[in-house]
Amino acid sequence: MNAPNSLIDHRFLAVTGKGGVGKTLVAAGIASAAAATGKRTLLCDIDASGDAARLFGEPLGITASGASPVGYEPVSVLPNLSLMQMELRPAIVDYLRTYARLGFATTIGPLARTFEFVAKAAPGVSEVLSIGKLLDEVRNENFDLVVMDGPASGHVVGLLRAPAAVGMLTGSGALGGQSKWMTKMLADPAQTGAVVVATPEELPVSEASDLIGELMSNVRVNVAGVVMNRLRGVSLPRSAAALLEQIQVELDLPERLLLDELRSATRLRGRESDLSGELVEAAPPGAAWHAISELGAEDGPMVEQMRLSLEAEW
Repeated sequence: MNAPNSLIDHRFLAVTGKGGVGKTLVAAGIASAAAATGKRTLLCDIDASGDAARLFGEPLGITASGASPVGYEPVSVLPNLSLMQMELRPAIVDYLRTYARLGFATTIGPLARTFEFVAKAAPGVSEVLSIGKLLDEVRNENFDLVVMDGPASGHVVGLLRAPAAVGMLTGSGALGGQSKWMTKMLADPAQTGAVVVATPEELPVSEASDLIGELMSNVRVNVAGVVMNRLRGVSLPRSAAALLEQIQVELDLPERLLLDELRSATRLRGRESDLSGELVEAAPPGAAWHAISELGAEDGPMVEQMRLSLEAEW
């Protein structure tokens, strides 16, 4: 099947990138944009870092006021948008209830503790249980779109490859059967896409380019979008940029400082354009490209700014 025309036309999006490039904010912006169109959207903080919750001003853990905290159970944060944090123990209980047909708490409790030990020890099992919860939400049509605020580049490959790896090891058992349909869903570009985020610096762009290649060739997950975040340079017409370099008249100090800053900003945009070109070259044909200027807290809620910035390019 062909990939959708827009990021939010997918069913499952995995947002990732080098640590510190703003992937959580991008994930929140995508989820917010989808919700604004009326899509029932779930945003999941897969690492349970609390970063996504803080963007929406939501409490974490048990609150004295009795307000719904952000945890494993989705919490509504905006119209059509729910937020959750992945937790291994509840994911295990979900699995045991759904696939092992165990519905009684007295049965599940001790078994869940044992299964948690096995899941942490066995390669790929905890990853399958974590991502399996999200893909289950898609499969059961509980949400129109699930956006995963994924782990950083070095860990997302293992997370997305886990279903295929575990499926090969476990064969036809319950976990093996679950892994097979998950693998199929992850490989379907009509349902699943990865969104790779970078900033216009050498290391993030290099890491993002390598990650794109790894996702496409070894993980077999379609790269649906690439986001170059925090652009700071100023773009001027070539004639204006050339004129800046030719100005020889004597200027007062404040004017000279302003001119120097403008020259620096135009040179920075040139470097940013070169790095953006490298990332575009690494991206597969048809991947959505988004260039996002640096956002400032003084300009309003960051999630809203990111949503508007993404929508402007759709």
